[in-house]
Amino acid sequence: MGATKECDNKISEFHCDNVKNALFYDSISLDLLPDFSVRGGLESGCDLDLIANYIAHVNSILEVGAGYGRVISNLFKRGYNKNLVAIERSKKFCDLLRQNYDGKLEIINADIKSFEYSRQFDLILWLWSGICDFSQEEQGDVLLKIAGFLKKEGVLVVDSLLPSTLPANAETHNEKYAVIPGGNNSKLYVYTPSPEEIKAYSKTAGLDFMKFISYKTTTNRNRMLYLLSRCPFSAD
Repeated sequence: MGATKECDNKISEFHCDNVKNALFYDSISLDLLPDFSVRGGLESGCDLDLIANYIAHVNSILEVGAGYGRVISNLFKRGYNKNLVAIERSKKFCDLLRQNYDGKLEIINADIKSFEYSRQFDLILWLWSGICDFSQEEQGDVLLKIAGFLKKEGVLVVDSLLPSTLPANAETHNEKYAVIPGGNNSKLYVYTPSPEEIKAYSKTAGLDFMKFISYKTTTNRNRMLYLLSRCPFSAD
């Protein structure tokens, strides 16, 4: 039985990993993610407004999963002009980013799970439910990997829905599991971790759970930002 059929049989038991989910991004049109962003109420960068003070006081930012450039665009609109590195696994989205932002930042086409980099960052952004693209079994390991790129007093910001919230574009939702359709019969299988799971992942990664920020997007969608750090951080 194929992976997609296995996943379709019973959502609460699917084990589609991020490698399989990569097929979703490889097959969708370039305008689908911007459309999802508008429908979800994130296009304006309302999530970045909540961490504006962190952004204003850092010299280096790593964005994990840059997609079509939503965060990059909004960082520039908000006046960020320091060191910015974006990692994106999809080659076609990397090509789009380079077309739109060539020379303005470093864009790396790589899988975060195997990504190696010699530098560390003041602020790491893993937004728009990027963690949910990974299976429950993968999430803690990926967070541990990302934590390795964080400076001692740096901050990692993770964004997610709450497990009880139906993703705006989902065709099926069962507890923490959801299926999001794309073009060409592609599907994205997501797992939304609970706040308790995020805290557990953070502890394993050697990070302190600083605080969470509950917010609503411009389309009235409830979301959560989790702020993690290696040591106590005083900025609000």
